[in-house]
Amino acid sequence: MVERNSKEKGLSQEEFDTGVNAFVQNAVATLPDVNVEMEKLGSNAKERLEAAELWSKKYLSPESYDAFSKLAATAEGVTAVEEIMRLTKDTSMPTTPTQVSVTPDLTDLKSMMADPKYWKDGEKDPAYIKRVTDLYEKAFDKQKQ
Repeated sequence: MVERNSKEKGLSQEEFDTGVNAFVQNAVATLPDVNVEMEKLGSNAKERLEAAELWSKKYLSPESYDAFSKLAATAEGVTAVEEIMRLTKDTSMPTTPTQVSVTPDLTDLKSMMADPKYWKDGEKDPAYIKRVTDLYEKAFDKQKQ
């Protein structure tokens, strides 16, 4: 499709190839330099990478492993994985999705109430309104206690 559009715009094969090459070079330039990242990890970089990969494969779903492997493409990402490994060393990993319950403060609630889904005719969302109402009640029930 790109090649066809290029021909329709009158580009020669050489111009097309130059454009594709520039695109590829730009994409490659944004990738981390493996040698630089390994150097940042120190003399035991290979062992650190292997440990992070083994842990990730053991505890993560294939989808999460794919996402995690992108994180571990940099030395900082590997360090983050290692920190998670340390934090979970003595506990079991959850096997079901975890939901965090956070009580919003008054500023959060006001912001939510300013959303057109809460107040504007034609855009009101009953599920959103219920959520705001529930959070409001939860927040002020805690304040009363």
